[in-house]
Amino acid sequence: MATFDILEVALDQRLPLPQLLLAVERQISYAPVEVSFVFDAGGRLLLRKAGSRNTITYTEAELARLPNHYFTHNHPLGGPLSGTDVYFAHAHNLAQFRLVTQRETWILSRPLAGWNQEACAALFRTGATRYLRRFAQNGNEAQMIRADKQLARRLLTELSVPFGIELL
Repeated sequence: MATFDILEVALDQRLPLPQLLLAVERQISYAPVEVSFVFDAGGRLLLRKAGSRNTITYTEAELARLPNHYFTHNHPLGGPLSGTDVYFAHAHNLAQFRLVTQRETWILSRPLAGWNQEACAALFRTGATRYLRRFAQNGNEAQMIRADKQLARRLLTELSVPFGIELL
């Protein structure tokens, strides 16, 4: 497996936040492990973290830094925006949640009225149960990605209009 040094990702702090995020995403889209970056509205780096091929584990202190900030990460296996991703954006009250793969970028922006965290959590619990059952039965990454795509599609469809999720 190729190595990836998260500290080598260039951060041009002179760039406005939208361009900074795109510059980071171009560099992490081909990383062999999941990596994430969190910025404040002024483009100041608050957190960077690397994980495994399909997950990143955060400490409570790291999670406490997320609300109202801009979070971007990659999916090295090429999977789409997942139900877990949607739930993560809601649960941590992110201003913006971004996902990059080698082929696409997904962006969830918090609605002006805020995330409807309670409704998302309830919807995720019902979908996640089915997703976990399906993954346990099939037990491979390709099936996991397909199941995640189905859950994400359902979540986004059900949450977009009533709860104001904006996909950019």
